[in-house]
Amino acid sequence: MARYSAFLISLVLCLSAQAQSNRYIVSFKDKNNSPYLINEPEKYLSDRAITRRIRNNVPVVNADLPVNATYVSQVKATGASTFFTSRWMNAVLVEATPSQIGSVMNLPFVSNAEMVAPGKKLIGGRLKNVRQKNSTPSSNATTAQLQMVGLDSMHADGFLGEGILISFFDGGFPGLNAAAPVQPIFAENRIKLTQDFVANSGNVYQYDKHGTEVFSVVAGLKSTAFEGARTGQTSCCS
Repeated sequence: MARYSAFLISLVLCLSAQAQSNRYIVSFKDKNNSPYLINEPEKYLSDRAITRRIRNNVPVVNADLPVNATYVSQVKATGASTFFTSRWMNAVLVEATPSQIGSVMNLPFVSNAEMVAPGKKLIGGRLKNVRQKNSTPSSNATTAQLQMVGLDSMHADGFLGEGILISFFDGGFPGLNAAAPVQPIFAENRIKLTQDFVANSGNVYQYDKHGTEVFSVVAGLKSTAFEGARTGQTSCCS
């Protein structure tokens, strides 16, 4: 089985709740007066990220610098609640009333504030019943799909996914933590981080089942069942 670690990120935007406080992406104009420098990436990028960039000849640029913490602090001073930042979008996710977001927009370094979801962060997500999917009795069912994207050739050349860190951004992963075909991933502590950005929690094992289905293709292992795309090992589950 290929060795890799994974992040599971649930990105469902639940738009059913209406409340006075809403969630916004607040974008900044620049990264002026940053305490970080492009030529000192070890202070804000992981060793793994730096090594990957060197290997692929990808330079560190201004977009890689962290969001200016002073800007975030001043947004928070308006009374808005601040949560996650994105260095590449140069933005912060906030929860604010219309009055507060008006004050945020008046800050000289703010370029835009876009509402991304109504209501507060701790809202009820939609839960779906988890149903076991039937497995195909033969790996022949996926041969055409593997050949279509060249994965059969990659497998033959020895590209099996070892040492790769994979991030899954999807609508939810219900039932994944209990599914037998992926239990080796959990038992070996290869799930490195989970985050539900809707309810601001680590519980991604809910909402839409699409993430579970995608993860099963990458990491599932069940003998005499379904040959997936990762290593020629079998994969199934819902």
